[in-house]
Amino acid sequence: MTTDFQYIPPGLSPELNALTLDEVCQHYKTHYSCFELDEFLGAYFFNRFAADEKLAKHSEAITCFVHLVKCLHKIDPFNASVGNVMQQIAPSPALKMRLKILSHLTPNASFMQSVERLVSAGNPDKARARLLRELSANAGNVYLGIALYEMDLEQGNSSHDWLPSFTPHAELKPLWSQRLAYLAARAGRAEEALTYLPTLPVPDCNNEFLLNALAISSLSLKDTDTASALLETSLQIAPSQKPIRLLRDELAKPFAVIPNAFAGRNIVIAIYSYNKADLLKQTLDSLRASNIGSARCIVLLNGCTDHSQQVVEEAKSLFMTTQLESIVLPVNVGAPAARNYIVQHALSDEKTELVAFLDDDVTIDKEWLAALVTAIDEDPQIGAVGCKVTNPGNNTLQYLYRDVSIARPGLFRLSLSTPLHTLDNGLYNVRKDVDSIMGCCHLIRRECLEKLPEFDIRFSPSQLDDVAFHLDLRLLGYKVRYVGQVTCCHYRSTGFASQSRASYGNSLGNDVKFYYRFENSLPTFKNWQVTRNNYPL
Repeated sequence: MTTDFQYIPPGLSPELNALTLDEVCQHYKTHYSCFELDEFLGAYFFNRFAADEKLAKHSEAITCFVHLVKCLHKIDPFNASVGNVMQQIAPSPALKMRLKILSHLTPNASFMQSVERLVSAGNPDKARARLLRELSANAGNVYLGIALYEMDLEQGNSSHDWLPSFTPHAELKPLWSQRLAYLAARAGRAEEALTYLPTLPVPDCNNEFLLNALAISSLSLKDTDTASALLETSLQIAPSQKPIRLLRDELAKPFAVIPNAFAGRNIVIAIYSYNKADLLKQTLDSLRASNIGSARCIVLLNGCTDHSQQVVEEAKSLFMTTQLESIVLPVNVGAPAARNYIVQHALSDEKTELVAFLDDDVTIDKEWLAALVTAIDEDPQIGAVGCKVTNPGNNTLQYLYRDVSIARPGLFRLSLSTPLHTLDNGLYNVRKDVDSIMGCCHLIRRECLEKLPEFDIRFSPSQLDDVAFHLDLRLLGYKVRYVGQVTCCHYRSTGFASQSRASYGNSLGNDVKFYYRFENSLPTFKNWQVTRNNYPL
């Protein structure tokens, strides 16, 4: 007897509320094994655990919640809500005193909302001036000081002219410096963050998140020795940090791209496009500027009605003779069918070894192809390799990778594809075997395309066909590897974040199809997930 698909509205809060406590624990451990915990994501889990009436009687949930609270308390020692729970978990006179001090400093909620409204309305200078006036009337208020410091970081104001005269309460001063160092590091201000290093209790610091942030800052300034030492200390504090262990190991044995790894290889680069002429031109310019040797490029125009064909014809002169081929379809057949058309066309040449897919709205690293070929050659069991995907303009992460998180009758969910509100600071410049990578820039072996000759057209016009393909590879015993040393900038996204109701409906429909597509494999996925999360926090 099958169980009907369980609909969950988009968003992490509805998702967590739809899960049992057992599943919330697994979801939490999946995220913690994929990414470093942050205060934004942590708040969702904190609220879910804290609101559950069954928490006190659920041993694993208590373990996860206690771990979460301790982490959040280290990340933000001035969060009174977390601090009060921490005081119940591990009472201490120092924390009790700190909470008492903080209780007198909490700024007026309506005032902070007015500051946020000014920022949202595009008036950061007025918001900053208002904060400065409030701070002058409430000297030493760490909440106002942190709000002002974060605003300076966001607006690119590195002078912090108010900071030298700011004096927090003596009991808060050591944590104040730690908080500023963490915030500066998370904002990508490496040199500023490291100015606090001499004043911090390293190596006796017991805050792995601060050490990680300072390690990333050191790494961005090419100080690998300091970064490695800080990461090692962090892992001594919290050995279960899988992302940090990956980075530590990567620094010890760095990924070495073999120059011209594609030399003598028969590789097809596949691009399909639908009415994105200007973005397609940008993609082709980026491709031409990269090092692809003699790899063949196929551009499939998927029923385009704009000037995409002109863009491709003009681009042909920039490539070697016959290196860029175009296929023009009279109608839009959708992304999965377009991929299938190109695959069959590429495999018709028996010499084709590898097929690289690029979306029509990306820009890529110069050595992206050599890096992906180097990575896929590391292990014959690797069926596909993908890269780190960033957003244009603001250097934030858009997509890294996903693992199965919840798999049971009625519900099949993958992990988040990236931490929330996270800059591309180098933390995820690692290699990692995962369940799915982003399809906008990835490389696949010929043998995999022969065993799985089709991307599932049921996911037309787009979304989830690449995820399904990667899960199918995993079910066949292949590895899917993320290579964070390669970056692809992706200019558009699909899914629940799309603007139109029609696109939203398509995403919802694909979510239903995705569940039933893998319904019979749920026990296998459950085993993957349980095995991966079988580690102590």
